[in-house]
Amino acid sequence: MKNKIIIIIFFSFLSSYSQISKENQILEEAKKRNINTTQEAINELNKNGISITQAQEMASMQGIDLNTFLVNNFLSKSSPINEIDNIVDTLEVVIDDNLLKAPLKQTPKKQDYQSDNYFGYSIFQNNPFASKNYLVGNIDEGYLLSPGDELRITVYGNNALTTETKIDLNGNIIFPQLGVFQAAGNSLKTLKSRLKIFLGKFYNGLVTTPQNTFIDISLTQIRPVSVNILGEAVTPGPHLVNGLASVLNALYSAGGIKTSGSLRKVLIYRDNKLIKELDLYDYITKGNLDSDIRLMSSDIIFIPPRLNSVLLEGAVKNIAIFELKKDETLENLIDFSGGILPQASLANINLSRIVPFENRSSEKKFDKYLLTIDFQNSRSLKLIDGDVVSIPSILSKRTDEVRIEGSVNSPGIYSLNTYQDLKTLIENAANGVLANTFMDKVDVVREDILGNKSFNTYNLTSVMDGIVEVKLEQDDLVKVYSSEFVEGEKLITISGFGTDEKTIFWRENLSIFDIIFESTSFEELEFRSQVLASRIDLESFSVETGSYSTKIYSLNNIELLKTTFLNPKDRIRIYSKAVSENINPSISVLGSVNNPLQMPLKSNMVVEDAILIADGFEDFADKDNVTIIRKLTYSKDGALTKSFDYKIDKDYLLGKTLYPAVPFYLEDNDIVTVRTPYRDDITSTVRIIGEINYPGTYPFSNFKTTLSDLIVQSRGLTKFANINSTQLIRDGNLTAYKSAAKLKKQLLSPNDLIIIGSNLEDVKVNGNGINNPTAVSWLDGKRSRYYINRAAGKKKRIESVNIIRKNGSSKKVKNLFSNPKIYPGDVIFVNQKPPKEKSSNFQDEFIRLFSLLTGTLTTILLIEKL
Repeated sequence: MKNKIIIIIFFSFLSSYSQISKENQILEEAKKRNINTTQEAINELNKNGISITQAQEMASMQGIDLNTFLVNNFLSKSSPINEIDNIVDTLEVVIDDNLLKAPLKQTPKKQDYQSDNYFGYSIFQNNPFASKNYLVGNIDEGYLLSPGDELRITVYGNNALTTETKIDLNGNIIFPQLGVFQAAGNSLKTLKSRLKIFLGKFYNGLVTTPQNTFIDISLTQIRPVSVNILGEAVTPGPHLVNGLASVLNALYSAGGIKTSGSLRKVLIYRDNKLIKELDLYDYITKGNLDSDIRLMSSDIIFIPPRLNSVLLEGAVKNIAIFELKKDETLENLIDFSGGILPQASLANINLSRIVPFENRSSEKKFDKYLLTIDFQNSRSLKLIDGDVVSIPSILSKRTDEVRIEGSVNSPGIYSLNTYQDLKTLIENAANGVLANTFMDKVDVVREDILGNKSFNTYNLTSVMDGIVEVKLEQDDLVKVYSSEFVEGEKLITISGFGTDEKTIFWRENLSIFDIIFESTSFEELEFRSQVLASRIDLESFSVETGSYSTKIYSLNNIELLKTTFLNPKDRIRIYSKAVSENINPSISVLGSVNNPLQMPLKSNMVVEDAILIADGFEDFADKDNVTIIRKLTYSKDGALTKSFDYKIDKDYLLGKTLYPAVPFYLEDNDIVTVRTPYRDDITSTVRIIGEINYPGTYPFSNFKTTLSDLIVQSRGLTKFANINSTQLIRDGNLTAYKSAAKLKKQLLSPNDLIIIGSNLEDVKVNGNGINNPTAVSWLDGKRSRYYINRAAGKKKRIESVNIIRKNGSSKKVKNLFSNPKIYPGDVIFVNQKPPKEKSSNFQDEFIRLFSLLTGTLTTILLIEKL
C-alpha cells in the first residue's frame, strides 16, 4: 500500500553518521541545528542543495525505514495539519513497500566528448550503468552482510523451504513461525554454516549424517553505499552505488571523466586519508584491474586536471592525445598507442615542441620549434606538455619489380629476381601472348633514377624465338600490343537510306549483298519501292594513298553484289529515290471536315477518298461541292496555284458504286477545301439576366432583333432595373454605349449576353486623391460631386477625376463646374498629382525665378505693342 509522506533527510549530518543506525542520533543532530518542524527541515535541505529524491536515497542507503522514522519523530512536531497539507502538495513523493528495492542511482549527465582524439575517454561513451543497476554477479564468500542486503534461502531434499528476505535495521532476518536469526556481521560463508545449524532444529536431515536435506543461500540485492566523486567528473557530487562497486564502477555511474580530467591519477580517500592512486591507463591499455578497489560508504574519489597533453600522429595504431606521467618517455607513448604500423619510418620522427614558460626569452621571436629524431637513439626521450610527435611512413615504392601489360594472358606486376629477361617474363609470368597479338613490336619502357623515361622497341617474334635476348631492370614496363591497336580495328560501315549509320566487324568472304541484307529491310516491299536500285556506292580504302575511292554498283545485279567481297575499312552507302523525286507525296483536307489533316497520297486517290480519311463532313458543311487547290510551278506555269470546283459523287462516297462517275484524281501537294455557307453554323440564341422579369436564354431569329424586342420577349424589366447600368457582352467583351436610348435600339447578335443593371448597386469612389475611398448607395438624380463629398471629399492638388460607367463607357470631369450624372455601379476615380521635387540648390531656384521674370517682362512688352 502506498503512503504519501514528506521526505526530510539532512545531507550535512547524514554523511557524518553514515555508519550509525540509531535514529536518536539523527534527531540529536536536528536538535542541535534548531530544526523542529517540517518546513524548517525542507529549508535546511534547500540551503544545502539537497533535493527530496537525493535525501530519500541517502536515507535508504542507511537502512532507515522512512515511514516509521518520520511518522514517529517529525510529524508529531511539525506545523499545523493545514500547513503540512500545503507542503505535501508541492513536495510529496509516493513511496511503497518496494521503494527500497528499486535501483538507487543518480542518472549521470551524458559526457560531451568534443573530440575522439583524447585517448582513453571513449570507454565512458557506452556507459553500462547508465540505464540499469549493477549486476550482482559472483559474490565473494567473505562479503560481510549488513542491514539492507537481501537473501534468497532455499532448503531442498527431504524438506523444502524457499524464502526471500531482507536483513532489517537490527541485523536480523525473520523466518515466519520459526523465529529471528542474527545475520548482520556474518560473511556469506559463516552465514551458511550458522543458518544450517539454526534451521537444523526445524528440518530433519539438515545436520544429521547421512545428510538428506540441504541448504543454499544466495545474495539477490546488495545494499547501496554513498560515495562522493569530485573534480573533473562529468557529474560530480554524491552517488549511490552497489555495495560491491569498485572505483571504476563509480566513475561509470558519474558518467565518466571529462577530457580535462586525468586518467593517470585518480585519487581515493577514506576517512580523510589517501588510500589508493588509480592509473586508468593500466585498465585501458592492458585490461589490468588489479589496482581497482572496492568502495565503502563515504569514500571520496577525486579526479585532478590532466597532467599534460601529448599528441601522437602518423604511422601508429592509435592516433590520439595522450597523458604522460613525469618519467614516461617516447617509448612509453608509442606503447600506449598500441605500437607502430609496419610501414612506419623510425629514423626521422618529427617532434614539435613549445618552449616552456620558464625558458622563454623576449629576444626570441618564436616559441615553438621542430626536432627530427631517431627512435633508436631517443627511446628514453622525456616528453612535455604540448609536444606533437609525428611518425612518418616509409616510401611506398617497391624494389625488384617489373610490370607487363597489353595483349598477354596474365598482365600484372612480377618479381625481377624471378623473371630477369623479357622472354621468361612473357612465357612464364604472363602465360604467353593472346591470339591477336601484333608480333612485330614489343616496347620496354625504362625510367632512370632522375625520372627520365626511355623506350626500347624489339621484334616480339625474335624475342620469343630466342634470337634476341632482352635483360630487364628495376621498374621496367613491358607493353605488348594487339593487332587492332597497331593496325586499327577491322570494321565495315554502311549508311544511307533504310539504315542508321552502322559499323560491323569485318570477316572473311563478307560481300556487299551480305551487309545490305543484314542491315536493311531488304525483303520488304516498302524498302524496294523507295530505294534507288540503280546506285550503291562502295568506298574502298587504299593503304598506299591513305584515301578512299568510290565504285558504283546496282541492286538490279544481285549476283555481282554477292560475289564482290569487302575489305577492312570499306564503306557502303545506299540512296533512296528521294534524290530525284518525292517518295512521300501527300495531300491535305482542310475546312469543314471532322478531322482536317495532311495525309499520304495513294495511287489513283480521288477527292471522295480523301474526305473519308478526314472522317467526313461537318454538320453544316457544303456536302455537294468542294474546291481543290493545286500547286503550280511559277517559273513554268506563270502562276502559283490553280483551283478546281468539284461536285461530290455521293453514291461513291457512301459505297453504293465502285468508282465515281467523273473521278477527280489527286496529285502531290493538292489541298481539298470544304466550306460552310455563311452563318449556317451560328448558334441562334441570346441570353438576358439581371433585373428582368424572366431571365434566361431566348431564340435569336434574325439580325433585326433589338434589345427592346428582347426585353418585351422576357416580360419586361423589374422595378429596380436601370438601363443606364446595363451591360452588353459580345464575344466575351463589354460593348460600350453612350445612352440608354441607343442601347434599346442596339441590334443584337447571336450569343450576346445582356445584364440588366440594378438601382441597388453602390457607387464606388476610389483613388489616391480621395480622403476616404468607399462605396456609396446610389440615389436617383445625384451627381458626381455628391458622391465625392460622401467619401470625405478630395485632397489637394488633384490631377484628374474620371468616371468609369458600369455599361463600359467612361467620362472625364474636366473642370470645377463639371458635375456629371452618376448611375448604379459606376466607379469614380480621383487621382492626385505627384509631389513636386524641391530644388536641389540655390542655382536651380535662381534659374526658375529668372525664367519666370523673363516671361513676365515679355508678356508686358507684347501687350504694350498691341
